[in-house]
Amino acid sequence: MVFIPVMEISGKIMTLIEDAEKELIIVSPYVDIKNWDKLKRCLKNAIERKVEITFYVRENVKQDLEPIRQLNVKIVFVKDLHAKIYLNDTYGIVSSQNLYQYSDINSIDFAYSTEIDKERNQLVKLIDKYLKNSKFIGENILETKTEVEKELLSDVMIENEEMKKNIFPLNEIDLEKIKEWFQEKFPEIKINSSKQYVYCKSLFPFGDVMFREGFEIRFFFNVENNDRFIKIIQGLNFENNNYRYEKILATKKSQSPVLLFIPQEVTDVQKLVFDYVFMAKTILDKTRNIKIQNMFY
Repeated sequence: MVFIPVMEISGKIMTLIEDAEKELIIVSPYVDIKNWDKLKRCLKNAIERKVEITFYVRENVKQDLEPIRQLNVKIVFVKDLHAKIYLNDTYGIVSSQNLYQYSDINSIDFAYSTEIDKERNQLVKLIDKYLKNSKFIGENILETKTEVEKELLSDVMIENEEMKKNIFPLNEIDLEKIKEWFQEKFPEIKINSSKQYVYCKSLFPFGDVMFREGFEIRFFFNVENNDRFIKIIQGLNFENNNYRYEKILATKKSQSPVLLFIPQEVTDVQKLVFDYVFMAKTILDKTRNIKIQNMFY
């Protein structure tokens, strides 16, 4: 490992973020980037490059995590976390510095950067062994524990009793069909699934899609013009669909909007899959020329 001069640590961490191509892991017990515009721009750039970002932070600590929640990244809470590690696809930094703007300005910290793959892999093994099984929350929930999965599966309430009667129950085989078709038609996106749902990460530039009760669009929290996308999508009638769809728009102050299309009187799963693929392609076609406006800069 190579020593990083004290006054260059924050700059090196931001360079590491800028160098990330596929994955970025930030282990920092305390996080404060609310007014750290330069660092937020680095994270925003990484998101636009489709980098998968995970934050590991300390559990049961009062701190403002809303700025990183707005980035729509994965957040993992770790009990008694004290380590600070910054890791991208090719190298890592071990430091005494939290991702905390006050530390950048006032604290005296030390840091080392890895030089070879063996050193980086040692950090990966430490994270895998001590951190990956911790409590996980976030807007993009792809690998969940039981309680978090329950929360995810209950956050869009279907109150219309008649609509509940018409929901077609998808089994594991049905969900696997949906996953296979979307992997084939949209090979560039990441797809995760469980016995209860299929989750397509960043199917749209403004949101993810989940399939369970229906076609569920989960808009990114950091997109300022979500209302425009919602209005356009709600206006689509999908005339070529095999089935009719009821629409539900769920909005919570602390969460991103969710737009749910619930298929009615389904009798053939293959026809339902055709509908879902057609709907995804139609939405992409109707929104492809709209510029995404982010809420942070």
